[in-house]
Amino acid sequence: MVGIGPQAWLSPEASAIPSGYLPDSPSLVRELVWRRGYTVQRDADRFLNPVAYPLPAAGAYAALAVAAERIEQAIRRGEPMCVWGDFDADGQAATAVLVGGLRRLGAQVEFYIPNRTTDSHGLNAAGLESLAAAGCCLLITCDCGTNDVAMVRHAHELGIDVVITDHHQQTREIPAAVALFNSSLVDRHDPIWGVPGVAVAFLVIRELGARFGSEDIAAAELDLVALGIIADLAPHSEANRTLLAQGLPRLWRRPRPGVRALLDLVGAPCESLDTSRISYKLAPLLNAAGRLASASLGVELLLAADDSTAAAMAARLQALNQERQHLAELLEADIERKIQPWMLESPVLFVTGESWHTGLIGPAASRYASRFSRPAAIVTTIPGGSTARGSVRSHGDYDVLAALGAQSHLLLEWGGHPGAAGFSLDVSNLEAFQTGFAATIGSLSEHSRNPALTIDAIVPWSSIRATDLGTNSLYGAVAALAPFAEGNPPPVLASRDLAFVSKRAFGKDGAYADITFSDTGGAERTVKWWHHDRAWLPTGRYDVAYTMTADEWQGRTKVRLTLVAARPASAS
Repeated sequence: MVGIGPQAWLSPEASAIPSGYLPDSPSLVRELVWRRGYTVQRDADRFLNPVAYPLPAAGAYAALAVAAERIEQAIRRGEPMCVWGDFDADGQAATAVLVGGLRRLGAQVEFYIPNRTTDSHGLNAAGLESLAAAGCCLLITCDCGTNDVAMVRHAHELGIDVVITDHHQQTREIPAAVALFNSSLVDRHDPIWGVPGVAVAFLVIRELGARFGSEDIAAAELDLVALGIIADLAPHSEANRTLLAQGLPRLWRRPRPGVRALLDLVGAPCESLDTSRISYKLAPLLNAAGRLASASLGVELLLAADDSTAAAMAARLQALNQERQHLAELLEADIERKIQPWMLESPVLFVTGESWHTGLIGPAASRYASRFSRPAAIVTTIPGGSTARGSVRSHGDYDVLAALGAQSHLLLEWGGHPGAAGFSLDVSNLEAFQTGFAATIGSLSEHSRNPALTIDAIVPWSSIRATDLGTNSLYGAVAALAPFAEGNPPPVLASRDLAFVSKRAFGKDGAYADITFSDTGGAERTVKWWHHDRAWLPTGRYDVAYTMTADEWQGRTKVRLTLVAARPASAS
């Protein structure tokens, strides 16, 4: 096999779709939506028209009501308050949503974000003590706090009330906060289950807006909600899809000064529901601040009131991101030297090094998990130090957070999500942890390690029209399923029995390639290969799997195909 797909392909089976199902939609749209599990007409209609789907009523959650009551009291009394955020893009967006919304409601509010390298995730004593000294009466967390039992207790000892808004899974006892509103603690069938920290922050501002008779205040934050949902790889859910559908057009078409400054650097997408521009352009810029400097820069950018201020901040982010890319190359070169063939016999790629930047090991773990089709853990130690810190990323269906939990007796701190988590431990426990963690991952099924590639539709190669982006086109059928996010990826199409025509490598060191194939009728189409295997010298005929997006170049919008996988046609 070539490309980046799993080992097995699952071709779509014929579906007995009722004649009255989505009667006004093209046949391919009906098939794609049906195969994604929306077999009930009402659910299918909601899926195709998410902007019209209502979010839960403002008073639907008791914890939210308690949180809003305390915040409202602080606003009306003029109490100084602080928003404590997190250093990733979701945390920055959540912080900006809360601070921006609260300020428009008249609150006296500042924000605080810890340093990733020196403080790690969540609340810390030094930060709390500095806030108490500054007169803070109410602390509102966003994207953190659920597992900070001791620090919440310390805040209360300092005379600070704590309201927690978060989405991380609970791994310890419930902290004694005034209120804990966490989207992972609601019923799994609830519409908001799985929404990220920025969406939880939005719901808080929406509730407060209703209490103050200013419901439009929350709507103004929907652009940042969309940004945070995609940046955090939040799972597909009714609420996330609705928030994306409402927020993405605002993000791209009516950008605030900070977003406009970023778009001046990376370019605006040609589609109002585009999410890839966030994943590959905006989120890395914001994350660079939290990885190499202070995430406060990203929050200030998102809160910037004028273009000139925002432009200067965006330029600083761009410089940090270029530095991050350079350091990431050095880190991965070091990791490459440490990877040995015997390591790939383990169900987990586990690599340890000294003095690696803790802000870069997570993205590195993600890349190696994808490359070697297994969870990857990258761990760094400090020479002479007693503590190791690591990041782990999943592959397939593995729940790496649960796997960490099985080894919690060896850990000092741990937390995150099923697909991405972080941990720290005493260096003396490192070997035992590696053994136990690998054993836990290895006990899971082979399906988790090598999930099959699901093909959404088999289509003729000749049916692809580069300039046809209309509703009734092949591209239009694919775009009907947007916005795309974690759990609702772009449909994977496949065309069979294609002949290789040419390959053109481009980018630094030929990292990418344009591959041209033709069908038996002579129709030629080109696919982009973003993970080009330079050793691949194609011969023969192939089945090709790909996704479709709209791409604007020099003022012209065309359909772009991106290679997912290819295999010899004889394997069909």
